[in-house]
Order: sequence, then C-alpha cells, then structure tokens
Amino acid sequence: MIEQSIDGGFIHQAVLGLEIFTQKEKISQEEVCNNEMERIHNKAIFDAFNESLDYFRPFGIKGKPLPWRRNVISRQVKDLDETLNQSASKVVQWAETLCGILLPQGSQIDNDILPQVREERLDKLLKQEVLENDDRWQEFDEEHTEVTLELSELVFNHLITEVMQELRN
Repeated sequence: MIEQSIDGGFIHQAVLGLEIFTQKEKISQEEVCNNEMERIHNKAIFDAFNESLDYFRPFGIKGKPLPWRRNVISRQVKDLDETLNQSASKVVQWAETLCGILLPQGSQIDNDILPQVREERLDKLLKQEVLENDDRWQEFDEEHTEVTLELSELVFNHLITEVMQELRN
C-alpha cells in the first residue's frame, strides 16, 4: 500500500512506497543488529529522498492541478539516473544545513553558541526554500476556489432568506 496523505485538497502519494523501506530494513536487521536511533535516521533519509523525488513529478511538488486551471506546465522525466542523482544532491544539500544537529553529551561547545549556530543554519535553510519556491507565493488557485465557494454559499443563503421573507408576507 502506498503512503497517502491529504494536503490542501490534494491526495499525495509517495513516490517510493513504505514497503521498500520496510523490506530494506528487514534485510539490514538480518545483516547487522540495528539500534532504534539508526532505524529512525534511515527512515528520515528515506522520507527526505521521497520528498526530493516529488520535485521531479510531472506537476511538481504541489501535485495534479485543479481541473479548471489554465497554463498548466507538466515536466517529463527524461533520464531516471539524472533524476535520482539530483534528488540525492537535494537531500545532501538539505543535510548540509545541519540545523537539527545534536551534539554528544559533555561536548565542549558553549551552550550559548549552539542555539546561535542552529538559528543561522535554519535561517540559511529557510532562505534557500524561499528562493526555490518563490513562484508558489503567487499561486492562489486553492484560495480562489475556497473564496468563490464561500461567496456562492453566502449569496445562496441570502437568497433563501429573502424568498422565505417574501413567502411569509
């Protein structure tokens, strides 16, 4: 079964199914006795790689557009190896920010410096995300649809109220 979630009215299906990760983990458990932290780390990498693959889907990270949307751009994957390499590079790029790094207990780094370093790295990650997704700030398809439906419902309710008042008189 493919992992699914509903996000913003779209049904999101993961590119790589969870069974691939589960199968890989079963093989690893036979070879080496994994601890829980390593398994969680591997799952995080798997999920990040899955998300990076979403960027190369025909309609990108947002998924299939609404049926009435015009000027739809659909990308085609031409080279699978190149797509996989670009996805892996994106995961490495995300990992390089190290904004969630945990230091070993008893580390010599001052507790005042660590939050500052984390904040700077998180700032770098957010700036990078804004630059990559700048065009998404101008897409109002979902909001436009929601506002249209709400307005039509308000007009309909107002008309029903008027008709009821006229019928009472």
